[in-house]
This record gives sequence, C-alpha cells and structure tokens, in this order.
Amino acid sequence: MITEVLDNSLIVKRLKDEYQFEDFDLYLFKGKSMSPFLKDEDVLLVKKDDKLRPGDIIIYSYNQQMIAHRLVYIIKKKDRSSFIARGDNSSTYGELVHEQNIRGKLIGFIRGKSKYRLDRGFYFFINFALSNFFIFRYHMNIRWKRAKEKYLKPFVRLCLRNVLLKKI
Repeated sequence: MITEVLDNSLIVKRLKDEYQFEDFDLYLFKGKSMSPFLKDEDVLLVKKDDKLRPGDIIIYSYNQQMIAHRLVYIIKKKDRSSFIARGDNSSTYGELVHEQNIRGKLIGFIRGKSKYRLDRGFYFFINFALSNFFIFRYHMNIRWKRAKEKYLKPFVRLCLRNVLLKKI
C-alpha cells in the first residue's frame, strides 16, 4: 500500500534538479508486497509515462488504495490497454489494472539517506533481473495451471479408474 507524501518543495526541487524530470510525484511505500526490492518507508519517485513495458513497477489505484506492483502482462485492445500487475512477494496471479487507474511508473526511490535510480547503475541491473524472473514465473504459473487442467487431471483420473477396475 502507498500513502502520498506531502509536497515538501525543498526536497522536490532538489530531486527535480538531480533527476532532470519536470513532472513527478513522491509516494511513501508501506507494506511487504514488493519485498525485497522495495521496503517499508521507501519514498517512491513516480513519473507519468505512456510507454509501459512488462517489468516496470507501476503505481495504480485499486479498491480505493494506491498500490505499487510490477507489470507482468499487457492486454492491448483497439483503443485502450489493460495490464496485469502483481507484487514481487505475492502468491496471487495478479490484478487486472485499467489504463485510467495508473498514476505512473517508478523511476527511483529513496531509502534512508540514499537515493537509487532505476535507469542506471546497480539497481537498474537488479530491477532488470527481478523483472525477468517474475515475468517468467507469472507465465509459468499460468501455463502450469492450464497444463494441469488439460493433462494432469485426466491422467490421474485414468490411473485411478484403472487401479479401481483391477481391484474389483
């Protein structure tokens, strides 16, 4: 869950100078859904971006709450897009997020007195590695669920039926 940070103009001015972005918002991250990448009390730097890709961490509103999760799948329609997002530390398949609910994409964060950017350096590499891992895991979970329904359950039924018929 996220709570919006009050606009402290001195902090915002310094961050705008450093990141060279004109328009971004600050959010305070609470919770464990994005652990280990994001931790409790991290301050998120969020920029509105139309070019979202799987692996990006997006901030969106869902059931009257602001949430930060990783984008794992994009559903494109003719005139609009929807997204599947899930937390790195979540066991669910993800939530459907509509385009109008997205507030922006994470461009960096502040943990304690340290600032981290996601477009270069060590955290770029970590974000890239985690993104690919969680996207792969999401797709494998979906495929396993389909494979289980299509192949495993009929196979188990057939085996049980053969075992029961031989015992009788």
